[in-house]
Amino acid sequence: MSKTYCLHCQKNTGNTDIKYVINDGRKRMKSLCTVCKNKKSMFVPMNVNKKSSKQSGKGADEFISKLPSGLELHLLGSVHPEPYQKEDKSLIGVKNDKIRRMKYAGLNTKTDERYSKGERGINNLDHAAMFHDFAYKSKDSAVRNKADLKLFNEADRYLKEPNLSFLDKVDANIVKAAMHLIKRKV
Repeated sequence: MSKTYCLHCQKNTGNTDIKYVINDGRKRMKSLCTVCKNKKSMFVPMNVNKKSSKQSGKGADEFISKLPSGLELHLLGSVHPEPYQKEDKSLIGVKNDKIRRMKYAGLNTKTDERYSKGERGINNLDHAAMFHDFAYKSKDSAVRNKADLKLFNEADRYLKEPNLSFLDKVDANIVKAAMHLIKRKV
């Protein structure tokens, strides 16, 4: 029999008539005190035996693996002249030719296909995302963890570059937030 603290008895007492309810994504145990028969209630972990997907970083992997195979989701980025950039006319309905879809910064990127075509990214952040995508080909979690940390740091460094457009700042903050949400341990 489990024991929890009773406010009326002011000590840990046994529980009877135990019920579990979930409110607003939180699991609550409701019971009656075995001594005074007053109601007791406390929040409990959703699943004691299983590690939370937010803690392990597996939630992001599972989400990405469930995306349809042909779907690629990429950030929009401003183009800056860089030595590895190739001329690309892939505008996406925007009249300003300085805004293009990023090649690697996004979900479900076809990395090998893009790399074989000579695409190296449209700016520094996209270029760093390319290396992150290659690291994710590894099944080793330590390699992936280091890649996440490196991309987070690159996005942070990218934010410090002079003359960034608003769109570049948004992109870098999205990448930083995504890497932070994974919360992998290095």
